[in-house]
Amino acid sequence: MFDILNKKELESLRSEVQALREEKAALRIRLEKQELREKKALAAKQGADVALKECRQTVERLEEKAAVHMAEKRVESLSFRGSPLLDASHTRDLLFRIRSLRAPDRELFSATLVPGRRLGSLALPEKIQRKTGLIRLADSLDSPTGIAIFYDITAPGGTALIAAPPFGIRASQSSYAENFQTDGFEKALEAPGTVAILVAHAGESFIGLATGDGLIESALIRSEVKEKHSKGGWSQRRFERLREEDIRRHAEKAEEAFNEMTNGDLRPALVVAGGDETLAEMILSECDLPVLTRQLSVKPDKRNAEAVWREIWSTRWYILPDHNL
Repeated sequence: MFDILNKKELESLRSEVQALREEKAALRIRLEKQELREKKALAAKQGADVALKECRQTVERLEEKAAVHMAEKRVESLSFRGSPLLDASHTRDLLFRIRSLRAPDRELFSATLVPGRRLGSLALPEKIQRKTGLIRLADSLDSPTGIAIFYDITAPGGTALIAAPPFGIRASQSSYAENFQTDGFEKALEAPGTVAILVAHAGESFIGLATGDGLIESALIRSEVKEKHSKGGWSQRRFERLREEDIRRHAEKAEEAFNEMTNGDLRPALVVAGGDETLAEMILSECDLPVLTRQLSVKPDKRNAEAVWREIWSTRWYILPDHNL
């Protein structure tokens, strides 16, 4: 009887063990599935995090590009607020005020650039390197005499000027100090000696000799030159030949007068030429003096010879738009 009971208990125990084994196996499967789901969820989360990071980086890059593009557009749209031409006296007055400025925190930037040199090619302070508008505007100027820059970095409404002097800047240099450096610019306000002047126009050319004190002598060379017209055909070609011959004769007449004036006792150190560049080159074809070609707005006649002298000794001042360059 006990054997029968033991067998029944044993069978019951075996059944329970088997049930536990099956339950354990089922639980293991569930656990493995849960772990697999968790791994997949973690991988999905990691993938989502990577994708989100990439999206954020893409957005940041696009925002940076947009900011750079907007900054470039803003810089491209910048222009000078004005460009007055100041005679020697007014330039000296303005320069006196520029020299008198002081910035204890050393925030005054000065530079001189010889013709053809660009501000961006200089070793600049970091604050100036960030002033892309200033650099673009300065480098946009094509002055035959070079330029000088006077820029107060921090003061709103402070000095922000570029100047094209009447005579050549001699060295490219920059300064970042408590005061503006004006020596290089001041030297370019003075001619290297007596200046010969030529303002060439077909039929009427001005010649003269001058110093910083004024005209020494001058003359207006006149000759008959046919006016341009717009007729076509053979008549037009014949007219153009006749006009070219008139211009050649005028150039010869002006050249003779110019050589006579400049080969006297008062030998000039420099020729400043303006007006019609091609005609000026014809008149100066045999001239052995250095020639500075300038854009002159004045058209001389007998009554305004002094105006020619004033413009030649004048400085073009360019007013920068603002300090947010």
